[in-house]
Amino acid sequence: MKKFILFITIALSALSMALCVGCAKGNDSGGKKDNAKDSESGRISLSVTSADMIFGDKLDIICFYGGNDTVKWTSSDESVATVDNDGSVSTVGIGDCEITAKADGGSATCAVSVSMGDYLPELKVLHIKDDELVLRVGDNFEPEVKVLFNKVYYDCEIGITTSKDGVIGYADGKIAAKTEGEVSVTFTGEWQNFTADRLNKEIRIKVIENVEYNNKIVINGDAVDSSAVEISVVAEWQGETYPNVAEVDSSVTINGSDYACEFTAENEDLLNLEKIADGKVKIVANGIGDTFLTAKYVGENGRVYSTRIAVTVYCPTAVYDGQLDFCASKPIDVASVFGTQYARILSVTQGNKTLKSEMNYIEGVKIAGDETEPMTILTNVGGYVFENVFGYDVELTKDNIFETLLLGRGDLIKKGYYILNSDITEAIDFTSQAKCAYKDGDAGNTYFCGTFDGRGHIFSAKVGENGVFGGLFNGAVIKNTEFIFEFSDKSSSCGLANNEATFNHQKGAVKLNNIAVKTKNYYLNSYALFAYCNFNLEMQDVYVNISGTEKLPDYTGVTTEMAALFHYDLTATMASNDGKFKGGFRNIFVVTGKFMPMACSKWYGGYTYVSYAKNDEAHLGNFKPTGYDHLYTYCHVVADEDNDPQTLAYYGTLLYGGSAPRPFAWIFKARADITDGGIERYDTAFELSKKTDKIGDWNVTNNEK
Repeated sequence: MKKFILFITIALSALSMALCVGCAKGNDSGGKKDNAKDSESGRISLSVTSADMIFGDKLDIICFYGGNDTVKWTSSDESVATVDNDGSVSTVGIGDCEITAKADGGSATCAVSVSMGDYLPELKVLHIKDDELVLRVGDNFEPEVKVLFNKVYYDCEIGITTSKDGVIGYADGKIAAKTEGEVSVTFTGEWQNFTADRLNKEIRIKVIENVEYNNKIVINGDAVDSSAVEISVVAEWQGETYPNVAEVDSSVTINGSDYACEFTAENEDLLNLEKIADGKVKIVANGIGDTFLTAKYVGENGRVYSTRIAVTVYCPTAVYDGQLDFCASKPIDVASVFGTQYARILSVTQGNKTLKSEMNYIEGVKIAGDETEPMTILTNVGGYVFENVFGYDVELTKDNIFETLLLGRGDLIKKGYYILNSDITEAIDFTSQAKCAYKDGDAGNTYFCGTFDGRGHIFSAKVGENGVFGGLFNGAVIKNTEFIFEFSDKSSSCGLANNEATFNHQKGAVKLNNIAVKTKNYYLNSYALFAYCNFNLEMQDVYVNISGTEKLPDYTGVTTEMAALFHYDLTATMASNDGKFKGGFRNIFVVTGKFMPMACSKWYGGYTYVSYAKNDEAHLGNFKPTGYDHLYTYCHVVADEDNDPQTLAYYGTLLYGGSAPRPFAWIFKARADITDGGIERYDTAFELSKKTDKIGDWNVTNNEK
């Protein structure tokens, strides 16, 4: 099959070459065809013998000639049509002519008749939208006027008339705008014997003032190739120099005449303007931001000519070397931070947010202690990026701490970030602290849910049944503080908080982090931390050293309700079957002076609850875990069946696994792979120092040997 196709292709190619030697291809364009095939030697014929053509058309005539002579083509009237050496005919005028092909003494002709057909020419002014043209005085415009015929543009002779003299002029093919005004302009053309009646085109020309604004900008003595001004609010900042003065020279040219401009600033708070001369002004930054300088000239006719020059005033910045202590309730000490009493705040940002500032007070800062986001403060003397910010809401002192933390005063719910910036060594009397209150949706709720950051300082307080804070709840954090408590002789005194109204709710974990609690005295029903332990309590790096227990009786059972940290700790009971438990204790050490549990209380129905440090297992006799264990915190145990029931029963009783009360307890004991979980208790700090001499930031010190 492939060979057959190849043979056909070769045969057709040979035949084509034989037929077309010395002839040109073309179209008939309405002409009459000669049906001649191959020509005899010396004989000549044409594919078209006559043709009626429209002006602008082309015709390709094919010559049939078998001789060796060169075919010569001619036109009898080249003002009507022309022909090239390949027999291609082009119409150039109206009329009749003959196209002749000659070769070897023979010839053949094609009669060509050229007319306009049914087409009519149209005069066009190119590149003008909607036949309207706007020129400025002094402009020169060269119109491009053509005749459109049969989809082709042709040159033509044109003339011009106007509806009003003096507005424009016309010479050498150009329109000159002379003065302001509007005028109708009519173009007339001559082409192929067509008269002006057909070849007319009217356009409207508006001539406006020729206004040009001339602005020259010089910054710190150097000319600037720019249409805008950018300067610094200061000339020098942190060893670097910046362009801070600009001179602007502005004038307006109106129809060839120059006039000086006057200047105003759209935002006068940003720029101080000093007039140097007519049309020239000196700019000095007064603030930071973006504005416009307006250059204006008022003509004799009252017409206003103005242009705006963009002006940007920036403040250079440097990274602050050190930490910024920021208090949301106090003005920032700008003079101290920026090193001059003349510094005033121009802008403050934190992240992508611009903050409001007035009289050195800054509003809207997101406070988070030493995790506060970086801030940028710009002033009239320079700017700092504060990468290390310690942000807080209230600074507590011996004079304001009680009134600030007292529940039921001011804001019922104590939010925000509270700090100590100095030691409070003289005990503040908190024995009248109010109880906390919490009921879902109740507008009268009172508790502390902020952050108390002692920043390593001492806080001494005399405490009663509600402790220092009354109640902790909903994400409260107590950290970086050495507490020294003096307990009142009232029943159930506690150090930090009572928590009776909030302890069994599951809202936001309460956190104790890096604190030391020391006591000056201790009564039978005193508790170093809480009366009621919060359901979701997290503790890490906590050191408790209880003094004054030497006068207490020995621990003889839960009925005495004698304990080191908590009175009621039902957390493990509530957490046993509740996946919402988030609490956890890590690196917690307690010095008690003598053996006692960490939590101990009687409860309704005669049942008792008691929790022990993980290194006090020897005091419990034989026991076994129940399987209710919680990460970093609790191990739930019951007395072994072979154990003397009195041993563990002496420490706790609960209905467990049946209707008969069984002895039970909890141990603050972490998983085996968590070495610093749970709670450890020691009789003396000296014993504790054998294991560790530092807990968090607190040294374990005791002169007892």
